[in-house]
Amino acid sequence: MTLLIVLLSLGLVLLLVVSYLAGVTSNLGDSDAYASSLNVQQVANSAMQMVLSQIQTGTTGTTVAWASQPGAIRTYDNAGNALAVYKLYSSSQMIVNTNPTAGGAAFNPANDWAPTTWATTPGLYTDLNEPVTSNGQSVYPIFDPAAAAIQSGGHRAR
Repeated sequence: MTLLIVLLSLGLVLLLVVSYLAGVTSNLGDSDAYASSLNVQQVANSAMQMVLSQIQTGTTGTTVAWASQPGAIRTYDNAGNALAVYKLYSSSQMIVNTNPTAGGAAFNPANDWAPTTWATTPGLYTDLNEPVTSNGQSVYPIFDPAAAAIQSGGHRAR
């Protein structure tokens, strides 16, 4: 009888140890997933904070007028002379001095174009107009490239 009680006790202890180790392994995986999600959230927040900073810097100032355009804020002095361009997209130079009296040059957005091989590096570039297939048709979220081939009369260009 004593042998049976000892074996049952050992079995119960073994079951508790295995359960504990399984829980620890599960918790480690959960904490890794949580840390990864926090990292992604911080990267997304840093991009948003960069844009907010550019907007705030470009639109504040007592002697500066500003104008917004897609992807940039342009500033001007009281005489209407261009001062700077504050980019709202990723670039190696986020603020461009366009004031000729301060040594600035004209802003050329072509300098910031992505390379022609951008589609082969999805880790660096995102296609915001990537189509989604629905009922066998490609649905573009921004602009359907086939629409560019339509002439003003409603006919497709040949």
